[in-house]
Amino acid sequence: MAKICRETPFEYFNLAEYDTISIYLNLEVKYTDKYTNKKISNDATQAAEKFMKGYIKYNGFDTYIEHDLTKLYNDICKFDNNFIDKKYDCETLNKYVKLRYEDKFDIDKHEINDIIKSLKNIINYEPILKIRKEFSNDKRYLKSENMEHRSTMDCLEHIQLNNQFLKDKMQNTKIEVMDVIRFPDEVKNIDMLIKSRYIDNEGNTIYVLERKRNIKHNKIIEGYKVDSWRFKYNFTNEQALQFEKDWDNSRSHVK
Repeated sequence: MAKICRETPFEYFNLAEYDTISIYLNLEVKYTDKYTNKKISNDATQAAEKFMKGYIKYNGFDTYIEHDLTKLYNDICKFDNNFIDKKYDCETLNKYVKLRYEDKFDIDKHEINDIIKSLKNIINYEPILKIRKEFSNDKRYLKSENMEHRSTMDCLEHIQLNNQFLKDKMQNTKIEVMDVIRFPDEVKNIDMLIKSRYIDNEGNTIYVLERKRNIKHNKIIEGYKVDSWRFKYNFTNEQALQFEKDWDNSRSHVK
């Protein structure tokens, strides 16, 4: 007989958020290959399993050391009839549960899209989402955001400095440059957009978009100004470009 799981609902949800963050980071990989797709599918099934087990335990029921998402689906439906709508999503994810023990790597993009969609339907299920919001009040909780880039970027801060700032920041912070984005044709007077990610002194991940502009006077380049924006969430190259255009069109600071 399977053993009863001892983890608390908080522990299950927190671990599931960690798996979800892992998916989010793998989706950022420039060139997603079959090995990355296998990792994403494994993380997705584990995230779903932990969210579902956490939901079961949160409602006062036991859950067991097993990985069958269909079984967990049936257990949830015993106390929550509305979860019946998630049958297709659980069955979709359950097909990939055994992959962690198999050498199948040929998971294509279409499958990954289905996996992500089904997982999102489970973790954004209203009662589960409510618990996630409750737990996120605890600083220990690693609440993930969307597993896709946000359609709008939440800008926390804008500063404008000279080119020395970029040099100093590269030297004095734990910075990891993710992409260098050049859009000379799409946006006028922009020499470079840099999308970066670094860890601040409190261990928070900070996403930054920086723009270096030539300052020209009588056709002589005097130097650079650097616009730097800090964001709460990560963003795509396309969103960086759109944000740049929106910024220039609005000519106002984003709060």
